Amino acid sequence: MATIDRARVTLALLLLAVPLTASCTSPPTRSNATDGYPLSRCPVSGRPLGTEAVVRVIDGREVRFCCEACPDRFEAAKAEHFAKIDADLIAAQLPDYPTDECIVTGAPMTLDGTDVGINVIYRNRLVRVCCEDCLAQFEDAPERYLSILDEARTEARASE
Repeated sequence: MATIDRARVTLALLLLAVPLTASCTSPPTRSNATDGYPLSRCPVSGRPLGTEAVVRVIDGREVRFCCEACPDRFEAAKAEHFAKIDADLIAAQLPDYPTDECIVTGAPMTLDGTDVGINVIYRNRLVRVCCEDCLAQFEDAPERYLSILDEARTEARASE
C-alpha cells in the first residue's frame, strides 16, 4: 500500500514539474495567424487558431496554440504532439515541394515510379532527402542545404 502511495506521489510530482521545465521553451507571445505560419489549428485542442494565437518556441520550433492552457498540455505529451504537427506539415507542404531530387546529392527520389524520399521537418519546414546518409549530411549542415532548397523554390516559382 505504501509503495502505491509513494508511486502516485512521485507521478503527481512529475506531472506537476512538466510545465516548470521551461528550458526548451520561450515565454508565450501572441501573433497574428495570417503571417505565414503553416498550420491553422491548435495541435492540442484542434480548434482554429484565430487571429490571436499563443506562440511558443519549443525545441527550436515555433508552435501556436488556441489558448493559454494548451502549451502546458503540449509539453506533457510533446513527442506525440510533434508527430502530429510533422504529419500535418508534410501534408500541407508536400504538394508544393519544389523538386523531385534529393537536396543533398541531386539523386531522384523515385524508384520505378515509387516515391522513396524521406520526409523530414526542420524548424517547421519540409525537407526531402533520398536516404539516411543524406539525412545525416543535412543534419550536419542544414543551412547549406536549405539554401539549395530555396534556390529550387525560386526556380519553380519562376517557371510557373
